[in-house]
Amino acid sequence: AEPPEGSRLHRTWTELKRRRCPFLRMKPLEMDVRHSIIESFIDKFHNSVAAVPQTGDDPTGGEGSKLEINSAQRFRIATANSSSQPMFLRTILYALRLGVEMSPVSVDEQIDLYLSAGSPADLISKIFDLCSDYVEGSGERKGILSRVLSVLYASRHGLSDEEIWGSVEMAMGSEIPEESKVCIQRILKDLTMCVDGLRMFSHEDYQRAVYLEYIRTPDLNIRLHLLMARYFGRLEPCDRKLDSLPYHLEVSGSWSKLKGALVSVEMFRLWWTPKHKNEFMSLWASLTNCDNPKLPIRKLVTGEFDNTMRCNQPSRPCYDIVEEYVRSCDEYKFVHDPSAEELSEVILKVADFMLELATLSIEEQADVPQFIHPAIPNEDLESLGVPYLDTDDEGRSVLREPIFQFQGNGKTAVEPPAATNEEIPVCSTYFYHRWMWIQFPWVALSNCGANFQKGIEYCQSQNKGYAGSKVGKMDSNKITVKSLTKKPSVTSSGRGFPEERLPRLKPKVFAKRAHTTPLTRPKDDTGVNEDMVEKQWEEKVLGLRAEIADHRHELDQFKQQRAAMERSIVKLTDELGDMQKMHFGSAMLEEKRDMILAKIDQTEQNTRNGQELHKNYMSVYLMCQRHPAHAQALIDELEAKLSLDTGFIQQCRASLRAKEFEAHMSRAAQEEMQKAIEETNLLQHDLTTHRHRQLENLRKVSEQELARPTKEMVLSEIHQENKTKQARGRKKANDRKALQGPDSQAQMQLIAKWEEWQAVIQQRTGINEPEQFFKKFENQEDLEQQMMSMRSSSDVRHRELLQLTDRVLHELEEARYEAQAAGMNFGEVRKKQETLSKNDFTRKHKKESAEAMERLSQAALSGLKHVCETLGMPPMDPDTQIADLINSVDSLLDTLLEEKDRAQQKTAIEGIPRREPHKVEKSHRASELNAALVHYETPKQRVANRLHGRVPLAAEAAELALQGPEDVEVEFDSSQRESVKGLAMKSLKEEKRRLARVNAKKEMPQD
Repeated sequence: AEPPEGSRLHRTWTELKRRRCPFLRMKPLEMDVRHSIIESFIDKFHNSVAAVPQTGDDPTGGEGSKLEINSAQRFRIATANSSSQPMFLRTILYALRLGVEMSPVSVDEQIDLYLSAGSPADLISKIFDLCSDYVEGSGERKGILSRVLSVLYASRHGLSDEEIWGSVEMAMGSEIPEESKVCIQRILKDLTMCVDGLRMFSHEDYQRAVYLEYIRTPDLNIRLHLLMARYFGRLEPCDRKLDSLPYHLEVSGSWSKLKGALVSVEMFRLWWTPKHKNEFMSLWASLTNCDNPKLPIRKLVTGEFDNTMRCNQPSRPCYDIVEEYVRSCDEYKFVHDPSAEELSEVILKVADFMLELATLSIEEQADVPQFIHPAIPNEDLESLGVPYLDTDDEGRSVLREPIFQFQGNGKTAVEPPAATNEEIPVCSTYFYHRWMWIQFPWVALSNCGANFQKGIEYCQSQNKGYAGSKVGKMDSNKITVKSLTKKPSVTSSGRGFPEERLPRLKPKVFAKRAHTTPLTRPKDDTGVNEDMVEKQWEEKVLGLRAEIADHRHELDQFKQQRAAMERSIVKLTDELGDMQKMHFGSAMLEEKRDMILAKIDQTEQNTRNGQELHKNYMSVYLMCQRHPAHAQALIDELEAKLSLDTGFIQQCRASLRAKEFEAHMSRAAQEEMQKAIEETNLLQHDLTTHRHRQLENLRKVSEQELARPTKEMVLSEIHQENKTKQARGRKKANDRKALQGPDSQAQMQLIAKWEEWQAVIQQRTGINEPEQFFKKFENQEDLEQQMMSMRSSSDVRHRELLQLTDRVLHELEEARYEAQAAGMNFGEVRKKQETLSKNDFTRKHKKESAEAMERLSQAALSGLKHVCETLGMPPMDPDTQIADLINSVDSLLDTLLEEKDRAQQKTAIEGIPRREPHKVEKSHRASELNAALVHYETPKQRVANRLHGRVPLAAEAAELALQGPEDVEVEFDSSQRESVKGLAMKSLKEEKRRLARVNAKKEMPQD
């Protein structure tokens, strides 16, 4: 349509116009157009008569009338403001024609009523009210039209007349009168259109007006869909049922009924056709999505979802498609008792459907797991004639179907190579494999009977090489003994056999004699010899008499022969009766014999078929035993996995609760925690700075100490000087002593300090030599590297042991499967499995205990090694036992304590020289030595800045005054103490829960 004038032109419109595309100008109807529409409508229906015959009792009015609108009425209709809308003008013209046909109200009154509506929606509402009056009339037929229009509104693609009457009668509980049906059909003629025999509203305004006038709420709309679902649910399976029933069930949220309509075997035969296949796949895709229970209904598969359908329907569930079809097939077998071939056909169709699901990647939405059942080898399925999935040379999946039926023209039928299905992507086939794993015995049973016999006969005929010939038929037992025997035929003469002849009497044959005497003629023709003539006549008479006598004799012989023949006839008649009786008796016996032989042949054939069938059944039975539906090992494995998953879920829940508690505590004390963190950072910064300073001082002191002379050197020099001084005179001795006194006193003071430091080092570390102490202090990094290498090697050894354990468990599982497949008794297997599971549980428990003890021993050993290094003990052998280490440490500690006691006693005896306050120094150890000793303690321990009781209080006070205030350790405030207490309580609770889980695991085998 062309945009209105003055509006901003869109660039799409500009481009279409540049390409000279056709367009339509949308604007209100002009006056001349309105008049032409009215005139055309009147001319078209001027001669039409009302379709409803009116009677005196009919409330709709009198006889049918023609639609007559004069010029004034036309002018009023055309000049109305609402008539500029095509829908309003069309509706008012149809309403006038309907009112003239069905109501006695005048045209002017109807025009006034219709023009009072301001929009097509108001006009349609008024027309519905008038139509209700036309149809209902009395109270018995009240609400019929509203129900009819409501079911039309709720339909998917419209309804036929029979469906309209059936659904409305179901809602009313009574039949609709014929006159009401005729009247409603006349009303629907203007409101609806027929497409393929189905009525639907001809405009969206009619549909919207029906909802606003009669339905009004989504609740009533859902009830209408439930009514339509109940009506279509009573129909037999047909295309119309498949088209409408899923739509109403999906809108109403009746998911269980929708699932039943999809899994029913009778319905599935129709669903799995090209006409309904796509919608069937889409419905199952919506019912197998794992996210369905979390989401409300927002769209439909069979239609469009709008706000009129939103009525708190339950969320779309997620069904297990294999379980539903297994239950449907079981019900089908119980109700209909089909043959194995029919059931196999259904199963293979369902398998084809599930393979199609996998091809379209619908299983990914279902979030199916991996196929955990034992796989059935393709060779086993091929031997049973069951289709199976295989892989071709290029690595693509193909569906192979073994061929048994003869399809050729005398040639040997071989199985053709399966065509690769390029539409199958890399996807999951969980539903297909699980379905065939459950139903393959039924497919195998269908191949055990007639199909197997056809295959055998075909293979035999192909192997003979003369299929179709008479020899081939005889070889294949097509010609029986009955077809080779011939029944005796009875001729029309009554003889039993055509070769048999009756005996005949041979009559006596007389030689014929001539009784006439030839006439004598004279030698010449001059005269007649009368004597000779008379003699000749006498001879002729004698001859005739002799001939008559011969004939009489022959007649007597014939009479005798006739009498003999009559006697023979009587005798033969009797024999014939006897022979006929014998013949009929023998024929009946032959027929009975043929029937018995046929029965024997059939029985033998049935016996062979039965033996073959039994053999095939036993093969199927053995195959089912080889691949059982309930493998005990699989059940135990699943139970073990479930128990592990349950424990893991419980641990996750406990950890989640702990994390939630920690998060809550952290949110509650977030500000205090931030302050504490800042203070800790500052304190750590100061501590780090102080440690660096101490390290620098220690390095300087060490350099100075290396530059100073040792105790032995000083003592030797003093001894040498004393010897030289003694050689001198007494006069100068006092002066030299006075000069050398201060230097010897300073050296003695240094020696005393070194002795005190060495005593402290020996007390704390057990090392007597300072050189050995500083070497160990410098070698701490090498010790750390050695510990890390030992840890890595232990980790590698631990991984190797775990792999070895997994391999042993795998071999144990394989041995269990082999033992079960070898035919072991189920009870023994069960007992051995229980014993194995108990032993396995005990092994795991002991393994965990051993690992815990090993960790404890490693921790104890590392702690003892650290203590030994701190005490200065020589390095131990790696194979040394922990008890030996503990005894060595105890003995060393006893020795150190004894030395300490002796040193204290010696100090108490000798006494300590008092010094003046301004000359007081740390006599027990220096700050550099404290910094060095910090590295030999655990991170949580701290080295004291001083040792109490070794220096007098006055000296200590003077020293404090010189050094200034000490760095006092920062104490925790009340909030920090509470947080520490909460953490301690939480750790205690976690330990209690861990102990409870360990006790529960220990009690599991007893149950």
